Amino acid sequence: MTLETIINGIVIAGVAVVFAVVAGGAFLTRRPSGRLTGTAMPFEGLSGWRLAAVTVLGWLGLAGLTAWLWIPIPVPLSNTGGLIARAAGLVVFLSGVILVLWGRGTLGPLWTVTTSKGVRLHREHRLIRHGPYAIVRHPMYLGFWLLVAGTLVIYRRWVLAAYLAVIVMRFAGRARMEERALAEAFGQDWTDYAGHVPMVIPWRRRHRGLWVSRSRPRA
Repeated sequence: MTLETIINGIVIAGVAVVFAVVAGGAFLTRRPSGRLTGTAMPFEGLSGWRLAAVTVLGWLGLAGLTAWLWIPIPVPLSNTGGLIARAAGLVVFLSGVILVLWGRGTLGPLWTVTTSKGVRLHREHRLIRHGPYAIVRHPMYLGFWLLVAGTLVIYRRWVLAAYLAVIVMRFAGRARMEERALAEAFGQDWTDYAGHVPMVIPWRRRHRGLWVSRSRPRA
């Protein structure tokens, strides 16, 4: 078994696990019924197997598009350089997978599928501050960014670069929308939390048990 085969197997397994968690969560989690911030998309009114089916079809379409546009980025690397790139990419990829799964597990029944146009919280929603949410405010989005960035470093394909650019923009918009909803729901508690925990980039220095950025606290 070659190193390339092992790396491919790890990447496929990691993507499959993340897909199963997202699709399974769409099927099992209860749809939120709290106040809507922004505008809901039509599919967000679905629940159970209907939402899971939309999720599965979306991922299958994405997989087909990826295979069709699997065009290499012309970056010549030596054998050693290629090995280093694959190893580094795998570390980044696995870090992303861990963050996505950790964040999903920490949110539990509070997690739901949303878009960047609208966010609806649960009526009994709580402000989560532990686990990865004590490191950054949006660990799952950071995890997806790292996951795609890792695959880009491993395989160096244009379609992966395009995916990374798209999800950075889309998830950044979604994160801002979620922060609007949380600020409206939790007021000063959210302000205090956001002032101590950075949005997506953790730093080394700690303050009151939470990771913080070097910039001034944000409201």
